[in-house]
Parts: sequence; C-alpha cells; structure tokens
Amino acid sequence: MMPCMSAPNAALFEVGVKALLPALVRGQWRFLFMTRSVVFPGENELRLDIPGGRYKPGIDQDLVGALDREVIEETGREIVTRGLAAPFVIARQVIQRPEPNPNVVRLTCVASAPAGRIITSSEHQGGVDYLTPAEALNRNVDPYLRTVLENPWPFRWYDDTDPFSYLTPGRAMLSDVDVSLGNLAALGFPE
Repeated sequence: MMPCMSAPNAALFEVGVKALLPALVRGQWRFLFMTRSVVFPGENELRLDIPGGRYKPGIDQDLVGALDREVIEETGREIVTRGLAAPFVIARQVIQRPEPNPNVVRLTCVASAPAGRIITSSEHQGGVDYLTPAEALNRNVDPYLRTVLENPWPFRWYDDTDPFSYLTPGRAMLSDVDVSLGNLAALGFPE
C-alpha cells in the first residue's frame, strides 16, 4: 500500500487523479466524457471533462482509492482496482495555482469500470457521452485534458485495440505511485 502524504508535503501541493473510462461503442473504443455543471471563474461556458478529483489524506488510503471514490461519486460506478485492468497513468501534469493555493499534480489514467447506467453527480449535470479523443477535441474540453488528448502517445491505440491490451514495459500503474515529493520528482516533476 502507498503511504499517505505527510503534513509538510501537503502544504506544497495537492494530487488530483482523473480517469478515462473506455467502452467499446459501435465497434470503436471511446471514452466517457462529462459536461460540467458549473462555469469556472475565467471561463465563459461549460467544459467537457472526465471523472476524477483530489486525493484526500486521511480519507483515501491511496491514489487508487481516491480515483475509485471520485468515479463512484461522479458516475455511480466502481473502477477495477486490480489486475491488468487496474488504472494506469498516461499523463502527469503540474497545475500552477496562484498563492496561497497549493499547486496540483494531476495524474490522468486509463481505468476500467463495469458497464452500466451512469448516474451523474451535481458536478456533471450538463450531459454524458462516449467520444473518441478526436471527437472530444472538437468540443470545449478542459484545457488540461486537452493537452493530454492532443498527445498522440497514449491514444495511438484507441480506435481499434482494447486499451488494456496495450501493455508496455515500465507502464506506470496508479497503485505504484507514491504521493511523496521524492517519488513525484522521480516521475518527472520538479521538487
């Protein structure tokens, strides 16, 4: 199990986890996208996003638990947390926020959730759709998610191959990510 973030580190950054949830729709792999219910400050319209949120020390045992909690809250579905379909990290971003707010280290994962009805939370009452990354990019997408979707590496398989059959040596499983500053630095983040 991954240790919880210590108090001194908690003041420096927060960790967010997001999940691209694939589904085979009409013979093509697509991902669950949700339209936010709220227009955030500095924005002028609702944005397309994916389920996820912040790791909460003292509530979440680890990042997989945080992702599972957030996906349940936002979709009503649990993610697969073990085995080949367990969440794996496809992008790591640092979101700089003005002081006194801590910066956010955002990990975007591909995760699996059993098929079923989506029950949206109040955060995403604007609608739900299964889209390819290319289709999502033609919409008003969250700017951090847009950066992930525009990167061809994680999506070179998305249109014709099961995302979980794309196994590469060194693939970063979310369960292996420690929320300490030292480990995040090893993943390419500045300390």
